[in-house]
Amino acid sequence: MSFRHIVAAGLVVGIVGLSAVDAGGRRGGHRGGHKMDRPEGGLRAALNLSEDQQAETRALREQGRTAIEALRSSGEATREQVKALHEQLRAAFKELLTDQQRAQLEEIKAAGQAAREMRQAQRQANKEEAREERAAALGLSDDQRAKLEALRDQHRAEMEEWRGSEDVTREDIRAWRASHREAAQAILTEEQLALAAELRAERKAESNHRGHKRHRGPKPADGDDRAGAGSGEESIIIDGDAARTTAATAVQSASWGALKSGQRR
Repeated sequence: MSFRHIVAAGLVVGIVGLSAVDAGGRRGGHRGGHKMDRPEGGLRAALNLSEDQQAETRALREQGRTAIEALRSSGEATREQVKALHEQLRAAFKELLTDQQRAQLEEIKAAGQAAREMRQAQRQANKEEAREERAAALGLSDDQRAKLEALRDQHRAEMEEWRGSEDVTREDIRAWRASHREAAQAILTEEQLALAAELRAERKAESNHRGHKRHRGPKPADGDDRAGAGSGEESIIIDGDAARTTAATAVQSASWGALKSGQRR
């Protein structure tokens, strides 16, 4: 599947916000949307949309879906087209609102952004702490730490290059991830590799144990932080094939799981 096809599928995500407005509080547990801390939930209730506004929002959402299908069918979706469509949808929705509702919408967006930044900062802190624990457990030397840090810098630079590419495939992602894992493993000694395998087995056992205790809840999608993600090469070494790097997210600004969900809509 070419990157253009992936982007076209990802356009579905662009109208999820409008779907949330229309659905109101009927869909609970929606991750990544505007979840309001009130019984009725949803942007519809938060903005107190009139019946006419709700009807126009539904019509706008359907127009967006039609545009998405047209782009998906053409197979020529570009980042510029994606951005333009998103902007058109957002602008059209705002036109339906009163000045007061627009102000409320901006407040909701600001609160959501602040919450996302806080979660991101916490995830980063957790990753740094886990990375240091892994390094200590493996007994990495200063030289090994420096080499792994250089590899991480290369990892990030390559992701930035891929971010602007229109022809990245899933196979490219898999090969690139495997290449970085092998490069990271080459920095370790045989003893450290053996210890890494033990740590990987322990983490897998702990993960399975937690899974049996929970029983419920959706399986983390590819790219989800709960899947044991870590962009550091130590994480790739220890997690093996189960590691989830940030490549897919960096390439298309959405997780594979989100895009797969979009393709099913």
